[in-house]
Formats: sequence, structure tokens, C-alpha cells
Amino acid sequence: MKIIAVTSLALAALFSVAAIAQTARPSDSQVEKMIEQTQKSAATFERAMDRDLKSSTVRGANGEVKVDLYLKDFQTDIERMKERFNGKYAASAELVTVMNRAGGLGAFIDSQPASFKGRSEWDTFAASLNDLAAAYGASFPMKADSPPRRMNDLEIEQATDAAVKHGQALRKALPDVYGKEDKESIKATEGHIEAMSKAAKGLNARIDDNKPASGEAAVFAEAVAKVQSALGERALSADAKAAAEGITASSQKVAQAFGMRGQQ
Repeated sequence: MKIIAVTSLALAALFSVAAIAQTARPSDSQVEKMIEQTQKSAATFERAMDRDLKSSTVRGANGEVKVDLYLKDFQTDIERMKERFNGKYAASAELVTVMNRAGGLGAFIDSQPASFKGRSEWDTFAASLNDLAAAYGASFPMKADSPPRRMNDLEIEQATDAAVKHGQALRKALPDVYGKEDKESIKATEGHIEAMSKAAKGLNARIDDNKPASGEAAVFAEAVAKVQSALGERALSADAKAAAEGITASSQKVAQAFGMRGQQ
């Protein structure tokens, strides 16, 4: 039996997802509604604008264009994002296009007097853009050093399913980690693995029901941390190490999806 020595520092790297903060994460269906709301807000803003202002010129990434044509291009971009967004594809690239287009329009709006017709509608439009960007861990106007990244519901469900699977594998490998005679330690760690699997399933269920799940994500991360603590500085067999790394990969995905910061 090949045993791999793993120090406490290495284990900390494997399980570096203990939650100290997390954010509310909108479900896929909520993001779809945000996209639709952004479309509606854009249309409302366009209707509210003064006709002369619509015929004004805005400078975008590809040069100068009329405001009304720029708005039509925006509607095309947001419609494309709406069509492409689904459970398997978060449409992050499409969001960047939308935000870049809206950013050019925002620069034009900022150059106008506060009294221009449509200011209030623009503020509502900008707020909907910010809400949509926040669903991807970004903001509007989008910052170059904060690219959008969203993990859709299916990816989280796959991660939690994988955590349960790897937990089962780790449980089978525990006699190699502790020694068959150390029944108390094996039993205690089995309890932590069971709690982690229960937390993973609970998180999966909330995601599947389109319900808020940041609390369940935190419970899952804490359960992973307890597995880490139980293993401590013990040497891991190849099977145990592979299972531990699988759990970590799953928990890191959950941490990313919910904007968690882990203890290093």
C-alpha cells in the first residue's frame, strides 16, 4: 500500500475553502429575469429620450454612431445573451459585450446636463445593468480587472454530486489513513464525511428548487473544513489523497459560485 505523506500545510491547500464570507447568489431563473428586465429598462429609456438627443452621436469601441442605432445594437446584444444563456452556458462573453456597449452609452449620458429628458429612466436602466453584472461577480460600469464569472445551477449541482462521490471514496480509504485498530478516529471522521455529504445534498436540493442557497453553501464549506481538521497531519494513501482532492475541487467551485473567501 503506497502511502503519501501530507503535511498540515498541504492539507490546508487541499481544503482551503472554509467560509468566512459569502454572498447571495441568484439562480438561473432569476438571471433570466434580470436579462429581461434589462431589455425592458433599455426600451423604456429609449422611449423617454428626447428625439434630438436620440439623433446625437455616441463614441463607442468601433467609432462614432447615432444614439438610436447604438441602442438598437444594444438590444441585439442583450437579445443574443438572452438566447444563449441556459443551464449549460452562463453567457459570460455575451455579458461583456452588453456591458461594453452600455458603458459607451453611459459615457455619452454623463456628458449630458442632469436635466436632459430620460435621466431618471437612464438611472433605472443603469441599475438593472448593475444587478445583471452583479450576478456574474462584476459591476456596471465593468472594470477591466474584474472580469465576469458565473457558475450556473447545473455546474453547482455537478460539484455537490461529485463531493458526495468523493466522500464515499474517502470513507473507504480511512482504515489506510488511521489504521484498522483506530476505530474511534475512523468513526469520528466518518461522521464528518457524512455531515459533508448531507450538506452537499442539502445545497443541491436548494439549487434544484431555485431557492436562495448561500447559507447551505456555507454549511457545506464548514463541513469540508471539519473533514480537513479530522485528517490533520496524517499520511494519506493514494486513494485517500485522490478523494480529498476531489472534495476540494468541488468545494472550490461552490466557493467561487457564492463569492466565498477561504482561510489560507
